[in-house]
Amino acid sequence: MPFNISKFSSIINKTGILKNNKFDVQIVYPEILKDKNDLFEELMFRAQSVIVPGVSIETQQINRYGIGVKEKFANRAFYEDAISITFIERNDSSIRDLMTKWIDSIVNFHNVRSFSEAPTYLTRYKNTYIAEMIIKHYSDNEDKISNVYHIHEVFPISLSPIPLGWSENNDATRVQVEFAFTEWYSLNLQEANLQNAITVTPPVS
Repeated sequence: MPFNISKFSSIINKTGILKNNKFDVQIVYPEILKDKNDLFEELMFRAQSVIVPGVSIETQQINRYGIGVKEKFANRAFYEDAISITFIERNDSSIRDLMTKWIDSIVNFHNVRSFSEAPTYLTRYKNTYIAEMIIKHYSDNEDKISNVYHIHEVFPISLSPIPLGWSENNDATRVQVEFAFTEWYSLNLQEANLQNAITVTPPVS
């Protein structure tokens, strides 16, 4: 069947194209940082880019009849290791400070405390440092949500170095953070728009 440019254009015009630049990210503060709620709310407007997590199937290879060609069989499903988010920093460096404090609150390595006190290097219980994350992806019609991703039990596992240079006069400082998570859920178009003001309830202290 020859390629039909008219049919191609008709289908694209009818269903549209989802663009990557219309999104927001909401992180509900963890219990240990509930006093930083205002800054967590501002992160929605500071998230410049985010990589939505995927899912993969682990396979195992078996030789057909024991000696034949190799066949792949599904073994288990698993999520990608981390979500990467890049934030545009505030003038007072409070976003990097927030993420550093969050990491130090998980494992007390002493990065945001007085050097006069010895670090304990102890790890907190997971339920005290995990948060919830919502990623909304909007369609061209900006009051419509194309998809919503609920990322369950997130916490930062990596804070990237920040390169500085005299030649970067007009470049904004960016804070890149990788978050581990337990699992994620996706709402389809109809569900997302029925819940246009989707929120996650903060942890109860």
